[in-house]
Amino acid sequence: MELSLLDKIKRLVIIALVADDELMEKLVLKGGNAISIAYEVGNRGSADLDFSMADDFEDLEATFATIEKSLVTVFAEEGLHAFDVRWHQRPSKLAEHLKSFWGGYLLEFKLTPAAQARQHADDLAGLRRNSLTFDEQQNRKFTVDISPFEYCELKVEKTLNGYTYYVYPPQLVVFEKLRAICQQIPAYGEIVGGHKSLGRARDFYDIYTLAHEFTIDSTSEAALEVLRQVFGAKRVPEAYLATIADYRDLHRADYKSVEANVTAGTQLLGFDAYFDYVVAHFSRLLEPSSAAEPAATA
Repeated sequence: MELSLLDKIKRLVIIALVADDELMEKLVLKGGNAISIAYEVGNRGSADLDFSMADDFEDLEATFATIEKSLVTVFAEEGLHAFDVRWHQRPSKLAEHLKSFWGGYLLEFKLTPAAQARQHADDLAGLRRNSLTFDEQQNRKFTVDISPFEYCELKVEKTLNGYTYYVYPPQLVVFEKLRAICQQIPAYGEIVGGHKSLGRARDFYDIYTLAHEFTIDSTSEAALEVLRQVFGAKRVPEAYLATIADYRDLHRADYKSVEANVTAGTQLLGFDAYFDYVVAHFSRLLEPSSAAEPAATA
């Protein structure tokens, strides 16, 4: 099956990021694109890429200069010109006590056909007007989120067009999505200083999809230790997991983003089916007195 422009771009970005040996060893693909690209399952696309790393970059300027050079080179080989390559830290200001676990980086860039780049070589405004759009929302910026200080112990080696890269295993994708859901609980903002609660309907959908495609060990002692490590990496209280049922309306409001991003012809079950599944199978995992339930499977 021929890839869409967005899918081609995502794969080329992965190649650009792992073409450098040091970055290849450090960066680990995660999130929705780990599901679709590395494991070829699921039918919900996302217009950006997400990577984790266990520590942080030592030299930010040098690292992102390397990334920019690699992006330009890889896309030039495909007849595309990468420009407006920018990065910034998120959040831009971080309290000292948060620097050991919080924050991250946003990389963004635009693309235009090489012929347009030559035509508008001295006209940046013209380049921007003729930059490619990636999705139905007509977005012109492609973005990459990079999150340091994550739990990456279980990373899996994969190859893409001859390039080695690392990716989360399905279990770790599920556990981090559970954590992301818990990070939307308003009290978490007090831990990290003003974190805004946002709906994460896509995470409920993705967890459901993964649990029906793979056997996800979520109840063994080893699995629970991994789950605790994932929560601990971002100082998310384990008790939050038992309260996710209280935030149905917050996440329901985001369900339109799932409907907008699944592939054509996908039969959706509706938000409540995905939400109820996650609550039933995962919300009690970290309760101190709870007895282990069977692992979530299809």
